[in-house]
Amino acid sequence: MLVRLQSWSLKAPKPTPIRSGFFVSRTRQKLAFVSGRETKNTAASSGGGFWHFQAGAQWSTERSEGTPVVRAAVESLTLPQVLGCIFKQEHNGAPSEAKVPQSWCLLPALAGYIIQTESVHLVFITGLTMAKNIVVIGGGIMGLNSAYYLQKSGHQVVVLDKSEMTGGASYVNAGYLTPSHIVPLAAPGMMAKGLKYMFNSSSPFYLKPRLDPDFLKWAWYFHKSSTREKVERAIPIIARINVLSKALYEGIHQSGDLGDFQLEKKGLLMLFKTQELGAEELEVMKRVQGLGLEAQALNKAEIQDLQPGLNSDIQGGIHYQCDAHTTPTQLMERFKSFLPQVGVEIHTGTTVTGFTSRGNILTGVQTTQGFFEADEVVMASGAWSPLLSKKLGVKLPLQAGKGYRIDVARPTPVRIPAILMETKVAITPMDGFTRLAGTMELSGINHHIRKNRVEAIARLTEQYYDTFKIEPAELQGAACGLRPVTPDGLPYIGRVRSWKNLCLATGHAMMGWSLGPVTGKLITEIISGKKPSMNLEAFDPERRF
Repeated sequence: MLVRLQSWSLKAPKPTPIRSGFFVSRTRQKLAFVSGRETKNTAASSGGGFWHFQAGAQWSTERSEGTPVVRAAVESLTLPQVLGCIFKQEHNGAPSEAKVPQSWCLLPALAGYIIQTESVHLVFITGLTMAKNIVVIGGGIMGLNSAYYLQKSGHQVVVLDKSEMTGGASYVNAGYLTPSHIVPLAAPGMMAKGLKYMFNSSSPFYLKPRLDPDFLKWAWYFHKSSTREKVERAIPIIARINVLSKALYEGIHQSGDLGDFQLEKKGLLMLFKTQELGAEELEVMKRVQGLGLEAQALNKAEIQDLQPGLNSDIQGGIHYQCDAHTTPTQLMERFKSFLPQVGVEIHTGTTVTGFTSRGNILTGVQTTQGFFEADEVVMASGAWSPLLSKKLGVKLPLQAGKGYRIDVARPTPVRIPAILMETKVAITPMDGFTRLAGTMELSGINHHIRKNRVEAIARLTEQYYDTFKIEPAELQGAACGLRPVTPDGLPYIGRVRSWKNLCLATGHAMMGWSLGPVTGKLITEIISGKKPSMNLEAFDPERRF
């Protein structure tokens, strides 16, 4: 990253605004490189305007209108890294030292300022991450991943959630990390299936008929998005963002921040009973392989060897070795434990009631538990995002897609995660239990559990595994969650044009768990002024359908 420095001597100890972008020396004093460790620097050519810095970065100089300009190539630097470090400069030939007061480093207002004490300059480095007060609305997988990466970049983060953060889509999903899921929900034929199943509330894809203007508009956009041309454009984008996110999951696991948690790379089986579905999935597999991802077609005997106990009706399957799986409840608890330890505030039972602003800049969030000042706001509110965005005049086409889960806390024959293609049920061997998850029910925001849908998940699963029977008590313990579904199957990630400091991180549908880390990383890059890890045009919250 290319940055420029600016410094000059000040008579007053108070913060003084500067013109960012240039280094100006009026005293030819040494300039300390701001880093997380003690600096080492040397100066050369006292009259020629040339400075040489040795602090783990490459430096060069040039002249701009006769004024020396120092350029620095720095990979990563955040304001809190300055805390407690020692700045050294020479004054009248003798070195002097001073510790920077911690309060200076915690002030977001430092951006664009230089502070001077009697013994040392504090030099502001432009173009780098400056600490901000950030309010994240939503404590699901998107909100907590955003908080995780934002705090790592030096920001002060507050997470607000209206619930107690013990349930919802982030807790009841199948736990898949799925680079293989390259086809968006809005695929050709999906709307026809929805209409076909409209009056069958136990179907895998259920659209509850209702005269709701927002739902009808969303359904029209969904229909317009379900074309072969648009799906072809989406496939490489979905593959790339999933691959990036899986790598970030691996990075979190290796970092040890969250301790040890389940992250198994057994892949994912797509099991089919009909050759028709098998042929369709084989075409998907070829596309996945064409994107450089590992996948393999298996015949009936090979499937039985890999996953014993399957029903003899199963004709074969596709094994996507590129996929992995986790235990959502385990990982969510680890996030909730770790984040407060590194300074992130988490407020549960806190409902957002409004916002304060100055022009087109949000200045704070009003809640049932008080006011939270904000330099940036991240809306990671899942299916509730359109209700909040309306308060800010932002129309967000998005519907709640209800999914169900049944947990079986006893030994089962399931060894490898699998999707039962005819029934759209996902089965995952998690840490201590086996989970059955599935269905997409578009019936508005509610947590009503339809028993016929739960029973259908259990009954259909039993048709794929010979010795797997679901007990009545396990059916009684079923839970549901609401996934935020966009019309084109791609999430909303990025800023909106009407508010300079509002970011959205929602609309991930059935890919939500898989895309948590990459979404948090992208949001952090946007807020920190860094180049995003991938092009965000396809995820524009204000895109046209």
